[in-house]
Amino acid sequence: PSIKRLFQKVGIDEQDVSFSLIELGGLKIIEEHRSQEMIPLASVSKMLTINFALEQLGPEFRFSTKTWFKGQITEGRLNGDLYVEGSGDPLFTSPDLANLCFQLRNKGINSLTGKVFLLGNRPTLKSEVSLIGLGDQTYNPSIAGLNLNFNRIELIRTKNTYGPIPPIEHFNFKFSDEKFLPGQDLKFIPIPPNQENWVMSKDAKKRSRLELPIKLPLMHFSAMMKLYCSQEGVNLSNFEITDKLPSGLLLISEQKSIPLEELSRLTLEYSNNLLAESVLARAASDYLQRPSLTLIESGQALNSWLFKTYNLSRTADQPQLEFVNGSGLTTENRASTNFFTQAIAKMENKSYNSRSFKTLLSLGGHNGWIKDSLSSHELTHRVWAKTGSLDYVNNLAGYLHAPNGKKFAFAIFLSDQAKRKILDGIYADHHHLLKKQAPAWKNKSGRIIVELLQHWQEKHGL
Repeated sequence: PSIKRLFQKVGIDEQDVSFSLIELGGLKIIEEHRSQEMIPLASVSKMLTINFALEQLGPEFRFSTKTWFKGQITEGRLNGDLYVEGSGDPLFTSPDLANLCFQLRNKGINSLTGKVFLLGNRPTLKSEVSLIGLGDQTYNPSIAGLNLNFNRIELIRTKNTYGPIPPIEHFNFKFSDEKFLPGQDLKFIPIPPNQENWVMSKDAKKRSRLELPIKLPLMHFSAMMKLYCSQEGVNLSNFEITDKLPSGLLLISEQKSIPLEELSRLTLEYSNNLLAESVLARAASDYLQRPSLTLIESGQALNSWLFKTYNLSRTADQPQLEFVNGSGLTTENRASTNFFTQAIAKMENKSYNSRSFKTLLSLGGHNGWIKDSLSSHELTHRVWAKTGSLDYVNNLAGYLHAPNGKKFAFAIFLSDQAKRKILDGIYADHHHLLKKQAPAWKNKSGRIIVELLQHWQEKHGL
């Protein structure tokens, strides 16, 4: 069927669709539709974020978490201070923190006269990735130089309340008679400060377990460090946040993350926003030679690198792309399918430690978010791609391997920007209705993506 008839059959306005298909090798444009329009990228942003990070830092780069001391150790007591220096490791978990405490004990420290200083402002501390959403989603966590367990916490229901696992002093929970936004079960309250204060609507469904994003990551890190170190016989009590290290420190331990090559694969397969923002922050810091950046500054660095790398020009009438963060949890990351397809076509031959960029992506019918959606006989194991979705945004970009041996790069972006703009505005009653209708729109847009890929395969690949 013609492309327009396909849109009519599925029930999607053709103005909501933008796509570009390029045959690899000669970079010849095969098909396109509204390919110059600037469309919200959502999580396909991560493809360019990872491209930037791998080029800037190299596939062997590892995040590092170091523990230092200053002073003298006498009979198990450190007469001085401890320093924990983070670099933004997004995969630092409880076993890593427990091992840090073990290394303190192994050094002969079981108490100290001074303080434990946490250097966790690289990247700049932020309580959430984006203002999108209701604030209680674990995919929108805080970001810091010292992250722990993806900056999430689990709650368990006990009698008439919920408590964190494990119990921590700075966590407060209560039920509220206040009317929340539709669909919102829990809300973070910033008062009193330095406390994780959460309230739950009395109308919310009472589940046995809940998971929440941590809003105060360094406070949480200090509480968990105190717990794990006490289990090793190391008593810590006085924590303080600092933004610099003094001279004359002695290293106790250094723990390193997995290599960036593997971290990149996990970021793209699981579309984890904390991983993407942490990787971008480190690459942007290296690119700008500045130790601590905000999310917006990191996004601007990525923007600058993309313009330079892909020889783009900034024109008001045809901006081509705009980035404000690395994860795509925003509607402000935008690009045309024309630019995006040409960019990823040039990335297809990139190799990092003999690992092609393409194989960092999910494989249709095999893994990731396209395991099921691209599992048809015609497409299974022929599409390497990254998804990206928000309410009224549904995108797919990657590579198509046709049966006749031809290879293509493609970007298919669908967005009902009128409805998305309403959701991005000040809350009103009709927001709830739009959000209820969003899954049906996503199903329709998903059909367009699959049928376009099948159409291209039949027309150009058999």
